[in-house]
Amino acid sequence: MQRVQTPKAARGYAASILEIVLPVPFDEAAARVFGRIQSIALPKRGAFDLQIAAHALSLGVGIVTNNERDFAGVPELVVENWTRPLPGA
Repeated sequence: MQRVQTPKAARGYAASILEIVLPVPFDEAAARVFGRIQSIALPKRGAFDLQIAAHALSLGVGIVTNNERDFAGVPELVVENWTRPLPGA
């Protein structure tokens, strides 16, 4: 993936993603999971990363990221990095 160079290009890129992936509201279930994992007090985890993790857990889905370290140690969270080569490839 290339980094977009202009705000207009970034908006176009975001719009194209939102045609495929629909946003889901951060609801009460996600907030409850957030409280549970925040109480674990994972070192050096930003609140936004924990909110993303909580949202995924509340929906029963995993996270796809190139920054696996931000989500390491969150219990039961499935994290995939699609930028890595497939095993045996």
